[in-house]
Amino acid sequence: MSNGEFKNIEELKVGEKVLSPQQNGSYLFAKIKKICCWYSLENYDVFELRRNKKKLYSCSYNHLIPVNYRRKNGRLSIRHITARNYSRYGKAGFKLKATSNSCFPIPNFENRKNCKIEPYSLGVWLGDGHFRRSRIFHTISESFRRRGHNKKIKNEKIVYERSRDLGITTMDEEIINEVSKFYKYRRINQKKGGNLAKTYRYSPHKDFGSILSKYGIEGKGSGEKFIPKEALLSDIEYRKRLLAGLIDTDGYLSKGDGYSITTKSKKLAEDIYFLIHTLGGRGNIRKIKKGIKKLNFVGTYYDISFYLGKIDIPILLKRKQRDNKFFYLSANRRCIDVRSTKPGMVYGIDISGESKWYVTDNFMVTHNSSFSIQVARRYLEKFFGTPHDSFD
Repeated sequence: MSNGEFKNIEELKVGEKVLSPQQNGSYLFAKIKKICCWYSLENYDVFELRRNKKKLYSCSYNHLIPVNYRRKNGRLSIRHITARNYSRYGKAGFKLKATSNSCFPIPNFENRKNCKIEPYSLGVWLGDGHFRRSRIFHTISESFRRRGHNKKIKNEKIVYERSRDLGITTMDEEIINEVSKFYKYRRINQKKGGNLAKTYRYSPHKDFGSILSKYGIEGKGSGEKFIPKEALLSDIEYRKRLLAGLIDTDGYLSKGDGYSITTKSKKLAEDIYFLIHTLGGRGNIRKIKKGIKKLNFVGTYYDISFYLGKIDIPILLKRKQRDNKFFYLSANRRCIDVRSTKPGMVYGIDISGESKWYVTDNFMVTHNSSFSIQVARRYLEKFFGTPHDSFD
């Protein structure tokens, strides 16, 4: 939707607005003019043409797929090919040369204001920060396996009274110097055992602590962290600084100029995935197992690998900056495959604007014009006598 939220296509209403990418890379907040649903006997699934064969969406045979194709003269042009016709091309020829687009960088969402947390600082905290609550409850049976102080019994539970604690742990002064432009730390604790990292502690009651608490971040451990919705739906410059903070702390730069971030929080992984695509990049989430041999520990983590192409992210650490010498292709292009699938109900919308494009929940740019609606009208009127104005 134009406000950045996703909605099932069968729940859309005439007059609502969707984000509509245009061929020049801009966006319109396009109104939905018509909606239809019909039973299609010939449907197709659209997949990524890569090893994991990720399914992107399903559509009817007449659905128009926007395709980038390079002509003999070297110029890149956009063609609209029906799902039926696309499925007839061989994988070794046209499908390897043609690409479909995921969403272009989204400048802003309709009626959204920027999050009040400074974006780079938020990204740094999500990567290397902690914010402990004052009270932690454990059942009595668990208390024998845990340490704490000021123990109290309350409703058959042990209460550990601990002071609230907010901090960021890093060995990179560039990171903390940038955060300090907005939030001043109170003290520094040096890690023991030759560890170069330091923990910079902040007041949990003022400035950084109070604003993080306002957005529900206090008390979230490594497996519970998330990006506030207001931050994900802020303008593009805010989102770039947010991603820069995440990369400077938890990001890994690969040889192919791609990045990866590993987190214990599934929600944070999904939020980063959303963030990357709204900036015009593309990414993938993998569930992985990681362990610590000394502790005999194995846990579930989520690895987000992503590619940003020429998108400029204000990363501070030189070792994590791309050299910008070569980029494979635009970050929002993907090779796709189209395969026949079973019959079923399909939904079509007709929107205002020149391109007739909109963005799916997989961030793919796709097309639904009045062509699909006109076919549906003829089909339903012929076989079921559906009145013309049921689509309006």
